[in-house]
Amino acid sequence: MSDYTGLRCKVTIKDEFVPIIEEMAEYGASWEEETLNYPQYSFFHQFIKNNYNANFIPNGVMMAVPLEWEETSYKDGFNLNFDDNTKLWSFQCNFVDRGVLKDFFNLILPNIVEQVKHLEVIHETSTKSSFYELVEGQIVLSQKQGLNY
Repeated sequence: MSDYTGLRCKVTIKDEFVPIIEEMAEYGASWEEETLNYPQYSFFHQFIKNNYNANFIPNGVMMAVPLEWEETSYKDGFNLNFDDNTKLWSFQCNFVDRGVLKDFFNLILPNIVEQVKHLEVIHETSTKSSFYELVEGQIVLSQKQGLNY
């Protein structure tokens, strides 16, 4: 059995990473491509080296999540987008999680994000999501109650 994970994300990006996230949101660039384009960010290389599924963030097709999760995702603004004015990066994706989420939370988000507005995860085997937040430069499980789907 696969271990699918759904991720919804709305985060404000640090200025130096705006061009990278723009390329991903507007042109479909992958972490692998960005690693080649921006070799100075070794944490990108570490992320793709550890995870063959890394490129499913933010582009993984929605599957193996509760129907309500998928239906509310687009209505609530989780379509893949980057707003140049607010630097808000929003997306939803789904991927087989074999360490991808942990590394995205430990390697990528703490380095590129100024603020987490919404970070929600649901696992294939669950009907309740979990929320995460940025605290002192780390992504941690939030005290906010997850939603039942």
